[in-house]
Amino acid sequence: MKKIIVIIIASLSIISCNTSKQSLNENNNDNSNSQNTEINNEVNTQARDQKLMDMGYDFVAFGNEPFWILKVDFDKRIAEFEQMGNPTIAFKIENNGNNNIEETQFINANTTIDIQAIESVCYDNMSGEGFPFKLSINYKGDDLQGCGKYLGESNSIKSINTDLYGQWILRQINDSIIADNKTVKININDKGSIGGNNSCNTYGGNYKLNANNISFSDLLQTQMFCEGSIEREYMSALYNTSKYKLENKKLSFYDKNDRLLLVFDKKGVE
Repeated sequence: MKKIIVIIIASLSIISCNTSKQSLNENNNDNSNSQNTEINNEVNTQARDQKLMDMGYDFVAFGNEPFWILKVDFDKRIAEFEQMGNPTIAFKIENNGNNNIEETQFINANTTIDIQAIESVCYDNMSGEGFPFKLSINYKGDDLQGCGKYLGESNSIKSINTDLYGQWILRQINDSIIADNKTVKININDKGSIGGNNSCNTYGGNYKLNANNISFSDLLQTQMFCEGSIEREYMSALYNTSKYKLENKKLSFYDKNDRLLLVFDKKGVE
């Protein structure tokens, strides 16, 4: 009887060991497949963009549900819009000559289309690919959402550190250290807007982000008076911000001449 029990225990141990090895192999295969998928997606994206550039396009945007694609050639001043199930529509484009997608007008004698582009972080909800522009297209009464980018530029969203988002506490303004500050702060969200306190008043506004460049606009604040506050100096620094750096859990803002303006710590980060 004892021998039978020993044999059963040994058999269970072998089964358990084999199961663990099988599980480990499956996990390794899953990780390998995931890495291969990421590599293939990157290669496919590069090949797709290169093909579009070879065709002469300067800007491209994609959307889903339903799938659509917008291709813009600023040199020839033409654009093409294609929605799944519908024929491709050609447009003449007009802008101020700077080839800015935000300022481009799309003209077609037979079809009305309204395209709005905002420089803001955007992810394709199917592929997960990142883009530096959000697009909203009104076509035949339908509001279509998507993401876009300039082709041939190093503006991949991978170069944007999403750790930027969240609430930050001011630690330095110009050359002045503010180690014990708990009031002056900025909250940066992924929707293109900011909010916070400037030592006296609450404020809000918008920002544009591309790689390591950031700028703030439409800044508004409440109108309380606080003697001895640094709000004027702080708001001036925000207006003059042109670049940012994230390093050692610190967020630093610089002007266009690389002069340090503001330094923040992430709220709750030691």
